[in-house]
This record gives sequence, structure tokens and C-alpha cells, in this order.
Amino acid sequence: MSPVLYSIFLKYLNFYSTYDKFILKSKLYTIYIYIYIYIYIYIYIYIYIYIYIYIYIYIYIYIYIYIYIYIYNRMMPYHVVVPFCLTNFHPLKQSLRSKLF
Repeated sequence: MSPVLYSIFLKYLNFYSTYDKFILKSKLYTIYIYIYIYIYIYIYIYIYIYIYIYIYIYIYIYIYIYIYIYIYNRMMPYHVVVPFCLTNFHPLKQSLRSKLF
């Protein structure tokens, strides 16, 4: 460290009055308090955003599954639940065939 920087450092460190030191410390503490407040605000915002995203995703998944099961049971005759891979025909065509014949 150069002597000029060292003298500036000593000046700022030692030659302040107690009132100036108190003001500097209070300013530092207020800055720390603001930083903590911002950090907590961002953490809460992210937590709420993730909670809302998960709630919406689960609601859409449940609605989709309910509609899918409802439509599939309406299309298949006698509420037979057969996977798509085991049927030779599309369920809509199969339900139309069962209604026609």
C-alpha cells in the first residue's frame, strides 16, 4: 500500500469524530437492513410464484385427466377401459361402429 493511500485510510479510520463514526455506522446499518429487506422480499416473491405455478400446473393436470377419462368413458361402450395400444381401432370410430351395428 502506498503511503498516500495509507494516510487516507488512517484519516478515514482514526480522525473522524464519534458523531461522524456513529453516522457512518448508522448509514451502514441502514444499508444492511435495506439489503436484508430486499432479500426477504425477493425470497417471498419467488416462493409465492412457485406455489402459484405448482397450483396451476396441478389444476390443469387434474382437469385434463378428468376430461380425458370422461371422454374416453363416453366413447367406449359399456365403460370398458382398454388402453389405446390394445385396441385395433380409434375409440371414436369404435364407438361409432358400436352405435351403428
